[in-house]
Amino acid sequence: MDTYVTELSGDGDGWGWNLSSLYSSGPWSLGVSFHSAPTIEIDGNATSSFPVSSSLGTELSLSLPWRLHVGVHYSANEVLALEFDWSRTGWSQFERLDIKSRSAGEILSSERTDWEDANAYRLGVTYDVAPDTRLRFGYAFDETGEPNADFTPRIPDSDRHLFSIGVGRKLSKTWELDAAYTYVCFKDRNFQGDKPYQPTHGINGTSAVNGDYRLSAHVFAIELSTA
Repeated sequence: MDTYVTELSGDGDGWGWNLSSLYSSGPWSLGVSFHSAPTIEIDGNATSSFPVSSSLGTELSLSLPWRLHVGVHYSANEVLALEFDWSRTGWSQFERLDIKSRSAGEILSSERTDWEDANAYRLGVTYDVAPDTRLRFGYAFDETGEPNADFTPRIPDSDRHLFSIGVGRKLSKTWELDAAYTYVCFKDRNFQGDKPYQPTHGINGTSAVNGDYRLSAHVFAIELSTA
């Protein structure tokens, strides 16, 4: 008889590595970095409500995506600088979510997350209005890795535009204060799937999640740093 997981809690860890390089020549700088795709082994507990209410130990292997970044920086003069970044995220690494019983190894819940690799493009401008004050402006276009075939309302992702503005001010020779605001505008997503929902196969990409999805976000950040 099938068991349906209604709540999952746990914690875990994993290992990854980063590789980066920076080249500078005159007003130009070129940077490249690569972040590996670690796998997080999670131990926890799952609560089910069918066929009876119960709780048991579980395990989950969560594969996180790899990331490749390439950036170019150009100092136009002493006060103005431009930067363009391209990055690709390996969402195809994120294929399944299989929750297993820790004791028997039985799969309690299986969900396909067959996402696709996606790109992001970012443009930034910095301008020094004074020797101790710098303004920052940015725009980014970030593609979603979530295809219609596996769309889920848990993460109603879509392509998005990001607009940001910030200011940094040197408080002393060693201390600096930075503040920033970003508006994230997600493209409206109208999902109309024709695959019927089956409880044993999950709801991702099925007609059970048909609808219009709209999302936006306001992000504020403040940082106090020392060198």
